[in-house]
Amino acid sequence: MKAYFLGLATLLFVACERKAIPSKPTHTATTEGTAAKPATETPTVVVNGDGKVVNSSVKTNTGSKVYPVTSARSFTPAQKKNLMLRFKTVPPKVLHVPESLYKKNAKGTYYVYSSKFWYWKKSDGYFYLDENYYN
Repeated sequence: MKAYFLGLATLLFVACERKAIPSKPTHTATTEGTAAKPATETPTVVVNGDGKVVNSSVKTNTGSKVYPVTSARSFTPAQKKNLMLRFKTVPPKVLHVPESLYKKNAKGTYYVYSSKFWYWKKSDGYFYLDENYYN
């Protein structure tokens, strides 16, 4: 029995001594690939978390038509409480995102705001917060 525990302890000690340290990645920085995006390319808050229209006249670079926001309501008190408990903030309800910032996948066109909140593009051209965050 003592030999079994001694063998087990030795095995654990040997296993814990080996540490796999990953090699550091080598970055090949090119001046073409690391060009910073212009400061004008940022998402614009159209309707904030309180349901107030902050920016009703959004200008687009391409000159495309911008529709007024019609289906944006404020969060209910329960939804605001849920957002504050889960994320410590109440994100904007509606965004206008420049074409160079959003991405497309099989589900639709989306934008990730603050590396945390997903916004989905609707038919009026604005991006609305995913309902899974507040429902």
